[in-house]
Amino acid sequence: MSIAPNPLANKAALAYVLEQNGPVLITVYDLSGKNVLTLVNESRTAGPQTEVMNAETLEPGVYVVSLIAGNNASLTRIVVTGN
Repeated sequence: MSIAPNPLANKAALAYVLEQNGPVLITVYDLSGKNVLTLVNESRTAGPQTEVMNAETLEPGVYVVSLIAGNNASLTRIVVTGN
């Protein structure tokens, strides 16, 4: 998974590739482990995917983005700078 831009002010694009069709869960957690945003929780088709994350509701700080797809999981740290 790649996220750009990072750091981000309001929005970022999350790009990833699915090896097969199936459920995808993308969530954003603060550093205390609290789920602050669920971006995707549904099935996607195999191949390259792009999701737009709207971070306008997040306070400036560091967050962890979790991607779970099938048997694969990925974590990426992002920095939200605010407006």
